[in-house]
Amino acid sequence: MASPSGSSSQNAPELPPEGFEYYFAYGANTNALSLEKRHVKPIKSFPAKLSGWRIDFSPGTGNIVHAAGEEVHGVVHMFSKEHMAILDHIEGVYTRLPVVVETYEGHKVEVTVYHFAHVLNSVSKPEERYLLLIMEGCKLHGVDPKWIEKLKTVPCIQMRTREQWRKFPPPESDKVFSAEELAAAHRAAAADGKSVVLALCGKVVCYQVLDPAFFKYLNEKYGGKDSTLLFLQGINDPRLSKVVNNADITPDHRAFCEEFTLCKEESGMMSNIRVLGSHA
Repeated sequence: MASPSGSSSQNAPELPPEGFEYYFAYGANTNALSLEKRHVKPIKSFPAKLSGWRIDFSPGTGNIVHAAGEEVHGVVHMFSKEHMAILDHIEGVYTRLPVVVETYEGHKVEVTVYHFAHVLNSVSKPEERYLLLIMEGCKLHGVDPKWIEKLKTVPCIQMRTREQWRKFPPPESDKVFSAEELAAAHRAAAADGKSVVLALCGKVVCYQVLDPAFFKYLNEKYGGKDSTLLFLQGINDPRLSKVVNNADITPDHRAFCEEFTLCKEESGMMSNIRVLGSHA
């Protein structure tokens, strides 16, 4: 799509119109599929680069860190403030940061970007599925092909076929948790500052998260709840149909929930996944 009009002077970066915000995406939000599943739609989008930073996938997902002489390429979206609020809720583990990017035509644009403002306790690898989403989004929006080639070299967890998807370990008991018991189990487990209990596709799952900020995010968003619908609404995978409500959930969606979670364990983002029982 078209880049900014270039109405700003060389010394003053372009600002968005009143009621809108420019957002610089370098991860899955470069891809229209991700934005559609998150129920946000940009007014316009265009490629740009952010100087003085480098891309970092060590959290298992995208991040940017200061790095003199380097740059990050991505896509600038112009969103309404209402749609940015939706993204803020979804990207709650990140912190917003105002930065100035440069379009490929040389225009400066003031944008907001998400990044981890703290040093993470764990080092992970991204999933191939995630990198493919980024590369597809970058290609469709005209991002520099050299950047896409660079993304192809990132070490990652290889994507499995449907036949290779893994399953959770067997349940530790035949207990069926009510909503109240699920919430109580989470409160008890979360007292250690790293364990989260939630219901996922009819199973009550417990896992540990080493990074405090990631734990806080998961604790607040998913802890003690039946998180199946929310979880599937946020998953970005072209092999799966869109989920709006529970009626849209298929056996493939349920199976992918387990594979996706186990990928997070493999990446190092979480550990010690257990199934405590089932959820009523």
